[in-house]
Amino acid sequence: MGEQPAVRRVVTGRDADGNVTIVADGPAPAVTELPAAPGSALVDVWRGDSLPPDLEGLDDPTLGPFELMPEGTLFRVIDLAWTDAEPMWHETASIDFVYVVSGRCTFLSAAGAVDLVAGDSIVVRGGQHAWVNRDPEVCRLVDMSVGVPEPSDVTLAWPDPPPSD
Repeated sequence: MGEQPAVRRVVTGRDADGNVTIVADGPAPAVTELPAAPGSALVDVWRGDSLPPDLEGLDDPTLGPFELMPEGTLFRVIDLAWTDAEPMWHETASIDFVYVVSGRCTFLSAAGAVDLVAGDSIVVRGGQHAWVNRDPEVCRLVDMSVGVPEPSDVTLAWPDPPPSD
């Protein structure tokens, strides 16, 4: 995963009396390398296929096959290494809350490019987009996504501001 440290994942559960317990503590097991950008990886910390999320299940939902975006929720750490490859355009039926932990990257969409640096955040409300890193430092993003119904002939856009007096 490039120069970034592994993602430690601590997961809680409940014992028979309803008390919180630690059921997992170690490196997040679901790491997907991105061959088009060596040193880049998607680390699924947790994901769920339903809303509301299931609090009772004991199985680790990240051990199944990779999903770009499940129908429910996703908590992912993304390490983007420098690449001159073509951007990996994608679209998911989700609202994505992304925070730049370290480094810098560029968010691409039909609206253009937005440069982001450590400390910036972006809310992606559907639509085709891509991420690129043109900087030598690995960029680490933290992403929390929530699945939404796929829009049909609807363009997600920011509402017009209310008229000012």
